[in-house]
Amino acid sequence: MSNITVCARFRPLSSKERSNHGDSVCIHGIDNESFIFKDDKEENFKFGFDRVFYEKSEQAEVFEFLALPIVRDAFNGMNGTVITYGQTGAGKTFSMESGISNRAVGETQMNMASSRSHCIYIFTVQQELTKEKRVKAGKLLLVDLAGSEKAEKTGAEGKVLEEAKTINKSLSALGNVISALTCGSPGKAFHIPYRDSKLTRILQDALGGNSRTALLCCCSPSTSNSAESLSTLRFGTRYQNDLKIKINNVWNCFKKFYFFAMSFLNFFLLGFSNDILILLTHGRAKHIKASPHAHCSKESNAKKHGVYEATKDESMERILNKLKSENKALKTRIAAAGKIDAFHKEAGENGYASIVHKISDRLSHLVSWIWPFSSIKLLPLLAKMTTKILIVQILTLCSIILPKANSLVFKYPAVFNFGDSNSDTGELSAGLGFTLDPVYGRTHFKASSGRFCDGRLIVDFLMDAMKLPFLNAYLDSIGLPSFQKGCNFAAAGSTIHQATPTSVCPFSFDIQVNQFLHFKARVVELLAKGKRLDKYIPAVDYFSKGLYTFDIGQNDLAGAFYSKTIDQVLASIPKILEEFETGLRRLYDEGARNFWIHNTGPLGCLAQNVAKFGTDLSMLDELGCVSGHNQAAKLFNLQLHALCKKLQGDYTDSNITYVDIYTIKYSLIANYSRYGFEQPIMACCGVGGAPLNYNSGISCGQTKVINGTSVTAKACSDSTEYVNWDGIHYTEAANQYVSTQILTGKYSDPPFADKMPFLLDLKF
Repeated sequence: MSNITVCARFRPLSSKERSNHGDSVCIHGIDNESFIFKDDKEENFKFGFDRVFYEKSEQAEVFEFLALPIVRDAFNGMNGTVITYGQTGAGKTFSMESGISNRAVGETQMNMASSRSHCIYIFTVQQELTKEKRVKAGKLLLVDLAGSEKAEKTGAEGKVLEEAKTINKSLSALGNVISALTCGSPGKAFHIPYRDSKLTRILQDALGGNSRTALLCCCSPSTSNSAESLSTLRFGTRYQNDLKIKINNVWNCFKKFYFFAMSFLNFFLLGFSNDILILLTHGRAKHIKASPHAHCSKESNAKKHGVYEATKDESMERILNKLKSENKALKTRIAAAGKIDAFHKEAGENGYASIVHKISDRLSHLVSWIWPFSSIKLLPLLAKMTTKILIVQILTLCSIILPKANSLVFKYPAVFNFGDSNSDTGELSAGLGFTLDPVYGRTHFKASSGRFCDGRLIVDFLMDAMKLPFLNAYLDSIGLPSFQKGCNFAAAGSTIHQATPTSVCPFSFDIQVNQFLHFKARVVELLAKGKRLDKYIPAVDYFSKGLYTFDIGQNDLAGAFYSKTIDQVLASIPKILEEFETGLRRLYDEGARNFWIHNTGPLGCLAQNVAKFGTDLSMLDELGCVSGHNQAAKLFNLQLHALCKKLQGDYTDSNITYVDIYTIKYSLIANYSRYGFEQPIMACCGVGGAPLNYNSGISCGQTKVINGTSVTAKACSDSTEYVNWDGIHYTEAANQYVSTQILTGKYSDPPFADKMPFLLDLKF
């Protein structure tokens, strides 16, 4: 993660703003990282930040994204600062939630109790590591800056006016320090004016170096305050550009170029060498054997044993189609490195499309240049020389700028998974004796695999990353399933709460834990008898060395909304997590020591919940998700995170990792087009068409008669364009993206991003 995080937050319109100027606002949100700003001259500006918090954003959301990483680092011996900046009344103090009893305030036209001083809290965290005989200390600064508006805007006079001048002088000094930190010549001594104000002197330890800084630019969305808001946003972009781009930009650009180049070479130079050659020889090459990476058409397969004279247009079309389809794969490869967001900010909204277009254009020029010589017999050699030059140039560049990196390998001999349909690999269908429609599993397995998805789940991708086989469902006994590398107890529809006779699934979390205990006891019993079953069951020590993964709780919340108010749902969360804690402690008592716990995703963004609870548009957020459901999910996650921290303290001999799935999925939905998707909420497989393509009465693949007409819930032609598969579950393409983000390590607590090499050993 970068040392600099810059965010913008817009508070709701005040009553005064509404009465004087109505509901007119100066911002138009694009996604949760960018927006359009219109100033008082009706001129539009586009701004991009690490995160944009709009009017409906909650305090917990701001804290988790902006402040929590810095607080963690303070405990690990790194200095960190959280700064709020903006005009008076923009929500700085509210966002900071700092005390104001000792703070100087005064009445201005901007606020009855305007801050007339900066407020700084300094916390020093010191840890004594007795075993290592060393002390680790970190400093955390919370800085609530005074209002940054112009003096004429406040109507200040006398003492208050003098205070305003001093405030603006110190803010100017802060800007000068930032400029000095970033504009000095490398290798030469230069002056940083820390002593120009008390503010910059106090913040000296927290600016520059390896310290972590978060800046929250607080703004009013009202057109009446557009000038002040624009000034605040420009300060934020100055801070962002000066510090972040100066420190990180060059190196990250090289790494991103490397990943793109290697991905391009992987599918293009290897997979389409024959098509390149056909382009160069204008169809004169006789039956050039296709690379195993190439996707040949039915026509070429039919002519496999004959002479196929492809035309220039056919080969060009095949390559360009492949470039388009592989665009998502290239994004995923770069996303796996955790650098995709910064890449887009530098490349622009259509960065990838631009790159693909340039490649296509260059290819066309290459063909045009070579075409006059198409009859020369040396063209195959020329083609090889052309690609070789490109490879040599890229590899030479990479050898200069990139250090060697080892692949990430999880050292777990087995995995034992517990959860619901997000990770069910066939448990419910085997347990209740039904078969999903063949459309489930069509993308990867080419047949129904018991998974509620068109292909692979997140757990499948994680197993792949660990170089382990896919997990077999505990109850699936057909086909000699092997449980040597673990077992999957997750069942679709399951809850943490104990199942009742009316529950969708009888295999609630407590039953799954019981199944595991029975599974372990039988394994120990069989191995004790000396039977040769080591190919099918895990070794005894795998139960202590293995990884225990959890993805459950979504159905507890989603189901509760059908019979409870939102307040009742929120009140039920502690009891749900109490039962979850009981199950985790039972597993610990049985020897489990490595816990990997996913929080729950944004329930309100599932088409099922939008269709049922989103008919009132006031209940939806800016992305079209049901606000109440997402509020419950975030509160559940906040308390789940606290539980994980508690268990980390209780079980010091264990590894307990909390993974923030919510943030990954919500970011995907908010920025879907950036990652190559076209539909963030609408179901791929369903009925009804836009905007949701979902009907609760007809599941994916089913056919029913409605009003005398036979209706079938069919799947879309290309599921890679959709985030959502059937209104409830994600597509394989979305699961793949989520998995790559998990493996960056930056969404985990404790985080492991600093332990991650840049190159990930992914086989997706």
